[in-house]
Amino acid sequence: MDAVVVARFDPACGGYDAHFIPTATTNNKAEYDGLLRSLQLAKTRGYTHLTVYGNSQLLVRQMQGIYSVSHPGLRVQCLQARRLAATIHCTWRHRPQEGNQGADFLSRSAR
Repeated sequence: MDAVVVARFDPACGGYDAHFIPTATTNNKAEYDGLLRSLQLAKTRGYTHLTVYGNSQLLVRQMQGIYSVSHPGLRVQCLQARRLAATIHCTWRHRPQEGNQGADFLSRSAR
């Protein structure tokens, strides 16, 4: 599980959260957990604009409203994320897993 928040104007002011999920879960639930943690961290730091890069095309498209969320548990997480995102101006971008060193570092450190 990983989440990264970096201030564009000063990467040193960014923050990160690496969180181990001790129970079995799906990748999609873990992706939403990371998204919720990122949005909460950004809100706590007072960010008003955020570009969210995710390596899950499904999650990014769901947050953009392009794809629907059919799983009831994911629907709850998606609605929570949308409520948080509504308090911050968010731009959503898909970034393939390859070359995503920040997420790789956090997923290793959370173990």
